[in-house]
Amino acid sequence: MCIQQSKYYKYHDYSINIMRGQSGIEYMVLVGVLLMVVGTLFYFANQQAFLSIKAAQAKEAVSIIAESADRMSKLGGGRTFVYVDIPDGVVDYQLANKTIKLTLRNDNGDSDIIVGTDTDVIGNLPTTRGVHKVYLEKLQNNTILIEANDETPPIIISTSPTGTIPETNIVLRVITNEPAVCRYDTSNASYLSLTNKFSQTATLHTDYKNLSEGNHLYYVGCNDTSGNVMIFNS
Repeated sequence: MCIQQSKYYKYHDYSINIMRGQSGIEYMVLVGVLLMVVGTLFYFANQQAFLSIKAAQAKEAVSIIAESADRMSKLGGGRTFVYVDIPDGVVDYQLANKTIKLTLRNDNGDSDIIVGTDTDVIGNLPTTRGVHKVYLEKLQNNTILIEANDETPPIIISTSPTGTIPETNIVLRVITNEPAVCRYDTSNASYLSLTNKFSQTATLHTDYKNLSEGNHLYYVGCNDTSGNVMIFNS
């Protein structure tokens, strides 16, 4: 009789222990599921915050360029530059129809950051991550030319006087397509080897000469504000 009671209680205790073990496993599974849900929500919240920061950064960059273009259009010509911070993920740009657009790529697809301008804009924009120097120049038709990281040498649009002139006291004039420092000489040489330097006002370069009768030929070289030097002298 005692042996049967002893077996019964051992069996009863064993059943209770199994039920307690099952409850512990269920609790651990529930905690694991909750952690997965919280982790997933945290990840997506983090992603959304990151995308919002990138979009805000792109919007700021486009706005800086647009505001500079409008200011240049109203105040006059010349050439200037601004620094903009481009975020990661920019895959395209567009400058047309008085709008400046950057396209951002993310997991949900592409999104466009667009800012309008008061004047027509043409040119190019940087798309790689980091701080970029962007140049703006007002053209003759009031269009604003925008260039990222200018690597284009200046171009001489016109020179005067030319041909036969009746005077010996003359003014040499050179006009460039952008602000630059121009030098000249009677022999063709590298920019720094040209001995005479023009006075300049933005894109107009002048120098006064008292010449003797005869033929006079001058070679001109120019260097823009970005350090781009003409390869061939005019």
